[in-house]
Amino acid sequence: MSYVVYWGDVPYNFGDILTSNILSHYGYKYNHTNVHERANFFSTGSIARLAKKSLVLGSGIIRSGEDLDPTNTWEFVRGPLTRNRVIECGGTCPEIYGDPALLLPKFCPPVEKKHKVGFVPHYQHQSLANQLIAGNQRWQWIDVVNQDPLTVAREISSCEKIVSTSLHGLIAAHAYGIPSCHLSLGSKLHGDGSKFKDFYASVGLKHNTYNQDNLKFTLGKVPDLDPIEKIFRKYANV
Repeated sequence: MSYVVYWGDVPYNFGDILTSNILSHYGYKYNHTNVHERANFFSTGSIARLAKKSLVLGSGIIRSGEDLDPTNTWEFVRGPLTRNRVIECGGTCPEIYGDPALLLPKFCPPVEKKHKVGFVPHYQHQSLANQLIAGNQRWQWIDVVNQDPLTVAREISSCEKIVSTSLHGLIAAHAYGIPSCHLSLGSKLHGDGSKFKDFYASVGLKHNTYNQDNLKFTLGKVPDLDPIEKIFRKYANV
């Protein structure tokens, strides 16, 4: 089958562009598009609402109540909030959860620990993050802008703890077994926070945000990744 895979045109959206690395690892042959109407394959990212009559492997919602196409082949999704919404919209989806970025250690091994705390700001938080890091030299800045996503992943793995405003910064931390904290900078990202709640539910945690003076680090239980790997391999051979 000829796959046309969607991810957005922002070159430093760390999570979404990991799709390329994941598919390459499992031997996929595909074409990429940043026009979702042209795609028939959706994976990493809060992009479930964009999929129409497509194969969906691990995508998630970005807000509650969004319309999801029941005609998609929903093999697995990021978390239970997304699955519940698929069912509410008339679709079917097995109870298999996991953001594809949790597979990072399968093709990007962790490196030696070098830093106590790594800071992973979302690309939309760069200016606010600059102000924050200027007064906190104890945190190692991990810049998602203009970096290869695997470089970002290795830098995350080099830290003992992660503070992040980026969902996939938090997901990568879980992938490498690193306690993490979702930092609130007061500037909201697109959506209503459902993407964070969805992921945290998939690892058995309640989602909370914290400010710089009240950090709490948590590490949830990553779901069994064997079913997800089997699904990726299954469709690579179609």
